[in-house]
Amino acid sequence: MFGGIRVGENAIVGANAVVNKPVPDNAVVAGVPAKLLHYRNDVGKEKQATDNN
Repeated sequence: MFGGIRVGENAIVGANAVVNKPVPDNAVVAGVPAKLLHYRNDVGKEKQATDNN
């Protein structure tokens, strides 16, 4: 069992990801174990894109 792991603000964790390390703010992680894919540059713009779909 994992515990005490912080997921940062505005972070995205992919479905079925196994998070075993802290996730930084504005990061996108996925996989088993979860790996950093990239950082979200324009949070508002990404949100607007997903709201339109």
